[in-house]
Amino acid sequence: MLEVAAALRLAPVTAERRLSTAREWARRLPRTARLLADGRISYCQAASIVEACYPLDDESAARVETRVLPKAVEQTGAELRRSLRRAVITADPAAAEERTHRASAQRTIGWGPLPDGMAELRIIGPAAGVATVHTGLTALADRPRQPHYRRGIVARRFDAMVEVFRTILDDPALPCSSTRYRRRVA
Repeated sequence: MLEVAAALRLAPVTAERRLSTAREWARRLPRTARLLADGRISYCQAASIVEACYPLDDESAARVETRVLPKAVEQTGAELRRSLRRAVITADPAAAEERTHRASAQRTIGWGPLPDGMAELRIIGPAAGVATVHTGLTALADRPRQPHYRRGIVARRFDAMVEVFRTILDDPALPCSSTRYRRRVA
């Protein structure tokens, strides 16, 4: 494997990933490999098919391949990934529901510092919950503002989120001291 990495001028981990992807084409997704070899789909499209089929058994993977390949030639990478998500659910709905349940148990919120006095907040959770938060922030961000307030919608969503949580932290009914939390972020 190290020889392959050196010959292709790739990092060993990247070469291993490509070899693994090629094995999947050869073993389970031969029609995908054929379209790639013919130049009708890109490596990224073919790798997306492998990635989407990874959790599936061979029969379900074949059903996904059959469903997505006819349109894959004309689709962008994003369009293909959307088609793949739908096809994977259709191929094995019970397994898709189980994967969703397991993934939901991993929901999380975390934050970390960035350069220049910035920080990032990362929210991972069920799509419906994240969409609810995003929709709520958008509704707050779309409130009428003073004419001089010209920030874009993304910045206004952030400002709305900070406003909501600042109000929460100022609530004397909270069981914890809001000053304790403010010190953590200062």
